[in-house]
Amino acid sequence: DDAVINESLKKIEQVVGTVLIGVAGVAPHIGCTHTAISIAKHLVEKGNTVALVEGNHSQDFDRIHSLYEGANKTLRIPNFELNGIMHFKYRDELDLNVIFTTYEYVVMDFGLLEESPYREEFNRSHVKCVVTSADEWKFYWNEDFLHIYKDLDNLAFIVPNATKKITDDLAARLKKYPAFPMPRHDNPYDLTDATNKVLSYIFGKFYKKPSTVPAKTLILVSIGSVAVTACVFAAILLL
Repeated sequence: DDAVINESLKKIEQVVGTVLIGVAGVAPHIGCTHTAISIAKHLVEKGNTVALVEGNHSQDFDRIHSLYEGANKTLRIPNFELNGIMHFKYRDELDLNVIFTTYEYVVMDFGLLEESPYREEFNRSHVKCVVTSADEWKFYWNEDFLHIYKDLDNLAFIVPNATKKITDDLAARLKKYPAFPMPRHDNPYDLTDATNKVLSYIFGKFYKKPSTVPAKTLILVSIGSVAVTACVFAAILLL
C-alpha cells in the first residue's frame, strides 16, 4: 500500500549530479526495453537531458535505429537521437564515464541482469527498477532475483499491463519492496497520462530543474561525443 511505498522511498536524498536509473528484468523478454524507453521519455518531457544506454547484448537499439531511419539493414552507428533521447547502443568501447558526466539522467536497460556486462552499475543506480510479472505461478522469478541480489536499496518492482490491485497484492508478498503497475501503452515514446502519473510517483523525488545549459552547448557536446565515438569505431574497422 501507499504506506509501504512511502516508507521505502522516504529515505532517498536529493541527488547532486547525474541520476542513474537501472532497469532490469527477472526473466528474458519481459519488457525492460519498453519500460526503459518510457522512463527516459518521461524525464525528457520534464525538460531534462537524458541518455538511454543499452546495457545488454540484445541489439534492440540497432533495430530501433534502423526502423526509425527506414533502413532495411542494421545501422552500425553507435548512438542516435530519437524523441529527445540520446540512445547509446551496447558497444565494447562504450565509455560510461563520458555519458555520466554529460547528462542529467542516465537510464540503463540491463535486460536480464545476470547476463549484462554492466550489472555492477545496477548496484550503483539511484533507483533500481525491476520489471516482473504478477502472475502467481511466476512469483518464483522474484524470489530467485532477490535471493541473488540481496538487500538492494531504492528498489521498486514494475509490472507491465497490470492493475493497482495486482501490484498491491504483489507488494504485500514482497513485503520489503513496493510494486507499481505500468499501464498499457503500445508506443513507449508516446506516453499516456496514466503512465506519466505512475512514473511521477516513482521518480518525483529525483526531479531536477530543467537544465540551464544553453541548448546549443548541449547539441555541440552530443555532436562531439558522436564524432569521437564514430572515429573510434572507424579506426577499429580499419584494423
